[in-house]
Amino acid sequence: MYPAINKPAAVLHWLNHVQTDAEYIVILDADMILRGPITPWEFKAARGRPLSTPYE
Repeated sequence: MYPAINKPAAVLHWLNHVQTDAEYIVILDADMILRGPITPWEFKAARGRPLSTPYE
């Protein structure tokens, strides 16, 4: 068994302590497999608008 990890708190901490000029920040689970490009504009990603997409 392994301890639970608080991803939302970790992401918030990172966002509050990093300086980046990245246009998009993608947060993935460690067990995800990428089978194609990540295209945020296809899902209408925008500054200050977090979003999620369905698994396909």
